[in-house]
Amino acid sequence: LERSSPRVFDRPVDTRVIVVLGAGVLGPLREDDPSLPDYSSFTRTMRAWQLYRDGPPCPIIASGGEPNPRSRGEPASRVMAQLL
Repeated sequence: LERSSPRVFDRPVDTRVIVVLGAGVLGPLREDDPSLPDYSSFTRTMRAWQLYRDGPPCPIIASGGEPNPRSRGEPASRVMAQLL
């Protein structure tokens, strides 16, 4: 789901798993707010969800994300999984 890869418009029939690459995380504005995916992580996660719903159930693997202090140490993959 990277821009440098060809855009997938329809989910291939033989899809067994969807892998979505993490980008960044926005830290919470207040103490008890959750961390949120940044724009790239959000749009990739939503696209993975669209591909998922267009076919039979399969796992979605959210990957990547070096924890950073702004996100309370949460990697992008965890934040994206919570969104899914």
